[in-house]
Amino acid sequence: MRLQDLPLFSRPVWGALAEAEEIDRLRGQKKKILERLREGRATAWELSRLALNYRARISELRALGLTITVVELDRKSGRTVYELEKGEEKR
Repeated sequence: MRLQDLPLFSRPVWGALAEAEEIDRLRGQKKKILERLREGRATAWELSRLALNYRARISELRALGLTITVVELDRKSGRTVYELEKGEEKR
């Protein structure tokens, strides 16, 4: 049985604390990525320095209604550039 499958009151205290820390960490990573995209275009390499699983964080930001697009994709070199749609920098 996994920790997530246990009722909340049955989970060990350290498990609940670990989950809270994980939630805060993910919020922090999304925030860092959004702040970076607000500055302008960002490469995948730049975003990976903020969050190793940056693509998941971008998906979460998109799920919140932000429009983040790939504006440059070079399959040969692997270079990918993301951009936050204009007008959404202030959201």
